Amino acid sequence: MNYSPVCAPEMNMAGRRQKACRFALSAATMAVVLVVLVLSSSGKSGPNPALDELLGSFAEDNEKPFATSLFQDAGIETTMLSAKGKVCGNRVYILQKMKELKDKLIGFKTDALNKLNVRVQQEAAAKTAWLDEEGRYAVQKAAVELAQTNIDKSLKTVASLLDLVELRKARVSKVRADNTEALNEIDEEEAIIRELLGYIGDLTTSTVDVDVTSLYQKIHKGMSKLLARRPDADPVLSSYMQSLRMQKLPSYQESEDVKAVLKSILDDYGTRRAAIAATLATAQSELAKSQKDLEDAEAVLANFRAKYDAALNLLLNNKRLVLKADYDQAKETLNESTSKYNALKVSYDKQIAIIDRIVARVIEYCKEVPAVPVDNIDLVAGTYGGGNCPVNYYCPANSYFPTPCPANTISPKSSEDIYDCKAIRGYYGAALT
Repeated sequence: MNYSPVCAPEMNMAGRRQKACRFALSAATMAVVLVVLVLSSSGKSGPNPALDELLGSFAEDNEKPFATSLFQDAGIETTMLSAKGKVCGNRVYILQKMKELKDKLIGFKTDALNKLNVRVQQEAAAKTAWLDEEGRYAVQKAAVELAQTNIDKSLKTVASLLDLVELRKARVSKVRADNTEALNEIDEEEAIIRELLGYIGDLTTSTVDVDVTSLYQKIHKGMSKLLARRPDADPVLSSYMQSLRMQKLPSYQESEDVKAVLKSILDDYGTRRAAIAATLATAQSELAKSQKDLEDAEAVLANFRAKYDAALNLLLNNKRLVLKADYDQAKETLNESTSKYNALKVSYDKQIAIIDRIVARVIEYCKEVPAVPVDNIDLVAGTYGGGNCPVNYYCPANSYFPTPCPANTISPKSSEDIYDCKAIRGYYGAALT
């Protein structure tokens, strides 16, 4: 049967055990080691009948070597186990040392469990950090995708508005060209009408010095141009021109009627100029609006691109992979720690169970032996019923049991009285001060 190492602080009760851990040994190997230890500590050779009798039931479970080693771990010298009288005479000391060893093992198991709990917390924290980062990654990825969708829409809007702006620029150019042509026609017709109004005025106010024939010709020529441009003009103009063609002097009223028609045409030119200007203004306003819409769309596009860049930067700097690796490492460490703890727990529980059996066996073994033997005499100072006084105890002459030093004091092996107990670091004075 194999056992895991007992990882314990140094135990110098007998001055022989210096290492904190015993490596797992097979039952056979451990038995050999223990025989050597027993022989070296007792100075004797051969079997130990008292120990064999005490641990007889352990042999059936192949646990005797391990149980024997626990006496060594507890700091119990083999001289205390060399005879039943010594075992039973030292029962209080043996039971106390076994209790101390059991408490240490329980403490080691508690420490191991606390360390395991730390690993559990670290694994849980690493998992939470990783999952939180995974959640942020999903949000950041959605933000990047949304920003890209908005960019695509904005690009289409900008492209459409660019086409619209070009169309409206072309319309403004066309309106300008059409307006220029229309205004030129108006200007030409207006000039003809004003000349006609002047000629007609001269005709109606003419004196004998006026060349009526020349006026007739000028009016006829101007009227012909006007009617060629405006074939749907008022019939008064055609009638007036017919009279002039016959060199018949129009009446004053006819001249006034023609002047009224011509003036109404001039008034119509003013309306037409205003309409032409309004048409251009409308085209320019539509162009300006489209250009403003294009600027706004480009600003929106720039904003979406900035959001995309920011979201992409967060996405690229997301630490989910790093945190996942940290979590995997923490999980692996936890699994290893759990396996180690389980192995240690089995070992500690086994040793504690054996200690409990040893305690029960010592009590059973010594139940008929008096607590203090009748031959408790002739023991020199520095020794007791079990041999040399152990470290941190003192043994006056004829002491069958060692007496522990007061709190916060220590003593060397074979100390004879309380004055050998000296204050530890951080304290001062002798034991009795």
